[in-house]
Amino acid sequence: MENVKRKDRPGPHARLARAAALACAALVALLAGCAQGSGDPGEPRVVVYAAGSYSEGGWDLPCYWRDGTRVPLPFDAEDQAGRVAAIAVDGGTVYTAGSTGYHDYYSCYWKGTERSDLAGRGAEAIAVSGGTVYTIVNGDWSGGGITAFGGAYYAGAALNHLAGIANTDPSRPVWDTSAYGMAVAGGIVYTAGRASGSDEGYACYWTGADARTDLDAASEAKAIYVSGGTVYTAGWTVDGKVCVPCYWAGAAMTKLPIVADNEGYAEDIEVVDGSVYTAGYYGYYDADMYNYVHTACYWIGGERYDLPGDGTNTAQAHAISVYDGVVYVAGCYNDGSKDVPCYWKDGIRTDLPGGSSDGYANDILIVEE
Repeated sequence: MENVKRKDRPGPHARLARAAALACAALVALLAGCAQGSGDPGEPRVVVYAAGSYSEGGWDLPCYWRDGTRVPLPFDAEDQAGRVAAIAVDGGTVYTAGSTGYHDYYSCYWKGTERSDLAGRGAEAIAVSGGTVYTIVNGDWSGGGITAFGGAYYAGAALNHLAGIANTDPSRPVWDTSAYGMAVAGGIVYTAGRASGSDEGYACYWTGADARTDLDAASEAKAIYVSGGTVYTAGWTVDGKVCVPCYWAGAAMTKLPIVADNEGYAEDIEVVDGSVYTAGYYGYYDADMYNYVHTACYWIGGERYDLPGDGTNTAQAHAISVYDGVVYVAGCYNDGSKDVPCYWKDGIRTDLPGGSSDGYANDILIVEE
């Protein structure tokens, strides 16, 4: 099955006559091919899926986009609002995870447009493997010797609480945890997040529910990817007095470059052919110390590529997917009046239909159909 490939623009020919001849030959070949019905109708089509939210009437509403067409997702009318944090496609079926609610958030996932409610206060990630749906949730699990607030994951209907750092206070035997990213590899569930402690806490990842690997202190892991037996995580760490984006290969941290005197965050990670791709943003507070001005970007290894917003206002990148050498990044930018959901394909921005006010693209996935 042939892949869709990006093609470079050919250079100019030395002689105009030669260029005209080639153009004419190409046109003749194209017309002949059309007449013969050339082209394999069975060739796969590359589809861009993104997931997030749009706004109507002042409410954030859950949705996903398929090649730029918005698909609204149902929510409880009493909850009034919702968002999608993550998307997966398995066997042609779209799965999304997120939350409904406005002041209080309730975890859920959608299979197609059918919603299933979950425990917790918001689903952050979703994966489908071997017919089982896996989701990450965070919630208040007070009682029963479980951390008061913590991360957990569902494997089908089974809820698995993630191990936290032990606390000496018997009324609260385990410190809080938070989980954000998920990967399922070889039947093993990996999750990324943060384990709080008596000090500043640690970025960490879990293999299963109980085996926690602590990374650096004063850090947080937001995304996870498993490649060649190595666990990669991405997030941020405190360097001096500012947060800086970083990723870990196993337990080895690599700080990612940003503009001096800025702070930044890595939100997603993917590893392709040994190259590490991360997406995120960096920025600074304006002169009034009120507005935080972001620049969306991604990194390949340690090289940063900034992504265009409207040229004036802030932008953020939240997810990355690499397909056949092409880098896709999902996020949003501000057009001066509202945040606009979008994705970038090798740095070229495509706006996604939002609503009357803010919209956000939180995840992206490239699928052959």
